[in-house]
Amino acid sequence: MSINIIKKLFNEKLQLLEKSNLDFIADHFIDLIFITNNTHNPSLKDSIRHSVTKDSKYSKTILYSCIGGFVLYRTYNYNFNNEFYIEIINEDIKDFVKEIPVITKEGIKLNFYQTLKNTAGFELNLNRTFKLGGLEKGIQIGFFTIDAFEIIVADNDKINPIVNDLRDLLEYEDEKEKIVKENIHLKNELIKLDESQKVIIITEGKTDWKYFLSALNYFHNIGEYLELKNHYFLRFGSQKDVENNVCGTRIELSSSVTQLNKFLESFITSEKIHRKQKPIIKIGIFDSDDKKAKIINDKKTNTYSLIIEPDNISTELLFSDITIKTVINEKRLFIGEEFDHKTKRHLENKSLNLGGDNNNLNKASKKVIIDSNVFDENGNDLTLSKEQFANHIFKNEINISENEWNNFRHIFDKLTLLIK
Repeated sequence: MSINIIKKLFNEKLQLLEKSNLDFIADHFIDLIFITNNTHNPSLKDSIRHSVTKDSKYSKTILYSCIGGFVLYRTYNYNFNNEFYIEIINEDIKDFVKEIPVITKEGIKLNFYQTLKNTAGFELNLNRTFKLGGLEKGIQIGFFTIDAFEIIVADNDKINPIVNDLRDLLEYEDEKEKIVKENIHLKNELIKLDESQKVIIITEGKTDWKYFLSALNYFHNIGEYLELKNHYFLRFGSQKDVENNVCGTRIELSSSVTQLNKFLESFITSEKIHRKQKPIIKIGIFDSDDKKAKIINDKKTNTYSLIIEPDNISTELLFSDITIKTVINEKRLFIGEEFDHKTKRHLENKSLNLGGDNNNLNKASKKVIIDSNVFDENGNDLTLSKEQFANHIFKNEINISENEWNNFRHIFDKLTLLIK
């Protein structure tokens, strides 16, 4: 995990807090995240803390986690050695701030809220910070002496973005770990590409690049979009695709909306860290049927993304219904509109029925591609997979009309502008 990424995250997310509290908050929320996510890597935690904090080593801090907010109470003394504790308080933050305890050097337990109010006339409220005294100097309050202290009271809304982003970085769930690994793998593969490569175009899925390259070949044959080179498109797929050189697949990689978002965001972060004078142009192309796709237009790092038109379609739907329904070896793709919403039966051929899980069944009556679980009366699945369909398109085994290829123009026009 890159320490630079962690530092960048804190710099961006913690700017909402007072600058004087940035390092203070950062240090202890690192601990909080590690503890709450059961992540046990002391050396990593220390590396991150030392990279983003400049705290005195003589301190003791208690993080009171309350309902609706938190209190960070730090006190300084040569007897402390950067100690940190978390207390879970099953009480509303507004009530708890009136009960925060403090231990004097004489060993007397005082009500911190009342002590401040009665001596300094200061009341703790949400989103307030209060400091008293130099780092290792004691403070005389009435008959008692307490250590210099620093206290922050804030509601959860102020810290949640930090917590959520840190969890994205520090959790190691299977899917997230896979994305991280594939991101590293993708970067390594890009480095291996010829240094003369100026543009990398990554599609949302491993079938989409086959459609775009097929369309580009059509336009090249009529003398259009010649500035867009075939090798700009990343040819990726499964390990088996690479081993069998399916449609010229070069890189083992799976992709999706989430992963492509991650790839592009990572490219931006990486370029900002390395600060290349002329970063390679990186363009992601998304389908328009998933609203999680992020529009990116980062000129400084040459990172962009495009979404196909019209809205709410996958790339297959740029082809005509007739082409999509092409029968190959007695199988084909289906369109959700061919099925009745309630019965899931085919509207024209009543012997065909849509099956599978709820996700597949919910495609009935919708303008979406169905590539699995369409059964005849004998239980035979008559569907062609998207991958099989894309391979046939790529190999020119399905006739495509000029009007269908023209549906790809809007993307090629945008790509042309971006690479100039």
